[in-house]
Amino acid sequence: MKMAIASFALVGALAAPAAAQDSVGVNLTFLRDSDVTGTGFQLDAAKGLTPNVAVVGELGLNRFDGFTLTSYQAGLRFLPSVQSSVRPFVQALLGLEHCCSSNAFAYQLGGGVEFPINERVNVRAQYDFRRTRYDGEGYNANRFGVGIVLPLGN
Repeated sequence: MKMAIASFALVGALAAPAAAQDSVGVNLTFLRDSDVTGTGFQLDAAKGLTPNVAVVGELGLNRFDGFTLTSYQAGLRFLPSVQSSVRPFVQALLGLEHCCSSNAFAYQLGGGVEFPINERVNVRAQYDFRRTRYDGEGYNANRFGVGIVLPLGN
């Protein structure tokens, strides 16, 4: 009996839920900053820490008329357990934003959903709110993105 309980515990501990698997993704993004919108992309990589938490690193670039914003951020992504193939997530990231030969601290809160296309490809829709501060002046930005995610280790 102890062996059976230990076996079930081991299988449960080693099972890798789809929500917190390692992944890489790329999004087409639209960043609304003040009264202008820049088109760009976002690359991210996630490493599952627990069944519901992943550490994520992100690189973003958005081109506006006359300037470009780049961001380098990392943080945590929370993936709640759901009984569905659609996987919602929320995340909090911290890092740097670069624009117009200046760097600024940035934090970003966001979330989205991933829809599986097959075992190897998901489609993602995402929204993020970003706050930065350049030369003592704060800026708010809203980012919308759609793209693909490739789960790793399957």
